[in-house]
Amino acid sequence: MIFTSTIYFTALIYLFFYTQPNIIQQFGGLIAMRTISKIDYININTQYLYHTQEHLNWIKFFIGPVLFIFGSIIPFLLLIILYKIRKYINLEQTRKIWGDLFKEN
Repeated sequence: MIFTSTIYFTALIYLFFYTQPNIIQQFGGLIAMRTISKIDYININTQYLYHTQEHLNWIKFFIGPVLFIFGSIIPFLLLIILYKIRKYINLEQTRKIWGDLFKEN
């Protein structure tokens, strides 16, 4: 069986939609704060304090950009792609990759 590019594109799209909610939930929990006995901890792991320089660096250079990319950039790019190919949805190649997104209820 020869793998075509449609299989790879379809797999990437499904992988994105399958993992995106979990990534946003977990990274959102790393940004969220939990206060216990007037001490601020990271919501996901109360072993670590919230207002440390190390945590702020992680938010600034890793957590924030990942949340922005997975929560805004990629969905916006997919929306633009769907809008641009809306006229070609009846073509077989387009339906193989993007058909499920067009036909979702």
